[in-house]
Amino acid sequence: MTDGCAGTRCVSCGGRGASPLLTALLTAIAVAGCATAVPQGDRGQGLAPVPATGDYRAIAVVAVAGTAKSGFEGIDRVDPADYAKAGTKALGTGASSTGLALALLPYAYAAGPAGWAAIPFLFAGAAVAGFFGGYAYSASAIGPSAQAAALKATMATVAVAGTSPGTLAAEVADDIARWTPYRAQAFATAASPGAPAAQGFDAVLQVEITQFGYAGRNGGKDIALYMTAEARLTDAASGQPVALRGLAYLSPWHAPDFWTRRDGALTKDELARASRTLADRIVEHLVLHTPWLPHSDASLQGNVCGLLPIAAPGAPTRVGAGPQPPMKVDSLTPRLAWAPLPAPSSAPGAGPPAGASAQDLRYDLRIFEELDWAPGALAYGREGLAGTEHRVERELKPATLYFWTVRVRYFADGAPRATRWSATAEPGTLAPLSPQAVYASRRGPAGIEVAGCAPQDFTPCGCLDFIPVDNWFRFRTP
Repeated sequence: MTDGCAGTRCVSCGGRGASPLLTALLTAIAVAGCATAVPQGDRGQGLAPVPATGDYRAIAVVAVAGTAKSGFEGIDRVDPADYAKAGTKALGTGASSTGLALALLPYAYAAGPAGWAAIPFLFAGAAVAGFFGGYAYSASAIGPSAQAAALKATMATVAVAGTSPGTLAAEVADDIARWTPYRAQAFATAASPGAPAAQGFDAVLQVEITQFGYAGRNGGKDIALYMTAEARLTDAASGQPVALRGLAYLSPWHAPDFWTRRDGALTKDELARASRTLADRIVEHLVLHTPWLPHSDASLQGNVCGLLPIAAPGAPTRVGAGPQPPMKVDSLTPRLAWAPLPAPSSAPGAGPPAGASAQDLRYDLRIFEELDWAPGALAYGREGLAGTEHRVERELKPATLYFWTVRVRYFADGAPRATRWSATAEPGTLAPLSPQAVYASRRGPAGIEVAGCAPQDFTPCGCLDFIPVDNWFRFRTP
């Protein structure tokens, strides 16, 4: 058996309106985010179905040892002001050279007619040589901008704790224990291939953080943090691979100084959030079997992924194109509501089974405070709510924008399941970048294909492992 999936096809995005470095990064993120396992014999195009893995009820979550690669795509730019300074210095050098030529003028006059004819060339040559020589000397000292250096220093300072595969494994195990009746335990390393089975685990879930760093756009004026990871599920008894899942997280975009201020507090918070988000997605996809929904799925025609959030019980909610305007709430402890079920889907297992009673449904709610017009820290959260509305139990801040999302968990055929967190399916996240077919050589076991995503399926209900800013529902307190 070989170890690799070279030559498998994945659809990514590249090129129009982005720097080559950012295009390469988005291509890598798209490849990682759309990678999942397809059972042997299923070679269909488009979104991959949930692997037919069954339900493992005791899972050893193993952190893959290794050092994640740090990347700084699009931030190693040179400050244009440095070139302007070099030009100013060059003008000064050219002027000094012209002064030197002026000192040689008496000798030119003494040389007679031939010297007189050489005077214009003497002055011009001195000015040109001085300018370009001075510019070359000044430009040779130009390096990456102070902004880029500050970002790299910040990441180096805070990344150790935020990029630990051990932390990711612990978060995955915690999610399994909280959201399912299954047993899960995190391990720093696997003692031996047969150890999990000997300890009563029927599956091994290996998790690894593969890359993290900053990405820049608009000439480095906007910076986002990204993280990629990989999860591999293996049957403990047979040692056979069951599923491979690549994941990617891209934070909201902020100005460079947002990431470095207060000793890199935002960078530290976003690294933790990236790990937390990817852990959620690993459990959703490989344990709760939450499916990907293609853009053409019937449930997305209303532009809503998962449950429809409602501003208040009984209040109509209209979901239009583009970012949604903040819902109106009339209290610092607002009563939020949501639809009991997602819209009907053509995908199997996309929601509670027909006939599921309200007593079998449990809802999870998350509210994030606004930071620079994007979701910031988690301000409020509840899990296992029994109804379709909830009064926030402590006061939120006045006149503040909040981002919120909700999902439903349930049982189907005796196994725990969940929908995706509510978001809008449009706008398309990677536009205006154009799609580009790429080939990924992955470390996955033979027979597991890296499935492709159609360009229009890079949505919170499809390939994406995070909710972009424009796809959040939001409300503002009075």
